[in-house]
Amino acid sequence: MLLEVLEITLKAGNAIMEIYDGFTEVSYKTDDSPVTNADRMANDLIRAELFNEFPDIPFITEEAVNLDYSVRQHWDLCWLIDPIDGTREFINKNGEFTVNIALAKQGIPVFGVVYAPAMNVLYFTNNESSFKTITNADSTPESIVKQGIKLPFAETNSDYTIAISRSHQNETTLNYIQRLEQSGMNVNLIPMGSSLKICMVAEGTANEYPRFGTTMEWDTAAAHAIALNAGCSLADITDNKEILYNKQSLVNPQFITRSKKVYGQHGQS
Repeated sequence: MLLEVLEITLKAGNAIMEIYDGFTEVSYKTDDSPVTNADRMANDLIRAELFNEFPDIPFITEEAVNLDYSVRQHWDLCWLIDPIDGTREFINKNGEFTVNIALAKQGIPVFGVVYAPAMNVLYFTNNESSFKTITNADSTPESIVKQGIKLPFAETNSDYTIAISRSHQNETTLNYIQRLEQSGMNVNLIPMGSSLKICMVAEGTANEYPRFGTTMEWDTAAAHAIALNAGCSLADITDNKEILYNKQSLVNPQFITRSKKVYGQHGQS
């Protein structure tokens, strides 16, 4: 499965970059979130390719109408797809957007690929471990797997490093950070777009990523799989349990991503 999904991810990334480097058509959904021609194109490409390779596995995806829970509740496996996570970053052309493809089994994200094509960075899971690869024009699925560096590979400095959203800040998050600072912690903030924030925790360049705003299952599933396989937790702030997927509501609870080594040592919101 890994090589097939990596091939699909590279195809989607290349197609997205053609639009990124050219003309982007932007419209807005009913919730005022932006959507582009690149989102729609990548969604169609990924769905078609996955269906061709794995016709028996159904989809949950941002850019398509999802089936009612009365149907979904019987799924053992499902794909969760965000063709472009960080559409605002795509529109702003800062490169911090990703292609997210995850596989959930009985609600648990067991496989994930997160690709930032403008940054030439790709994260993936393989055999219950997570890896990061730097890509180039000649990258193939085989070379990506061969060159992957196992996560975590970095250790943060004496500061407590928190990844924060570049485009989605709110008062709850700022208050949470303030409480950490008032407790005597030397907090270092790194703004970042898309699911790359979760991947930063997985690789060890950030200690945690708190998210006290709305996210959807397709926003987090792929990076959640990478975090889990790198020894991290992405947990509901109300009960410290890993968030699950293919729920009746596709809205995630508020969560914090941390290394399990430090999980639970710091206050909740």
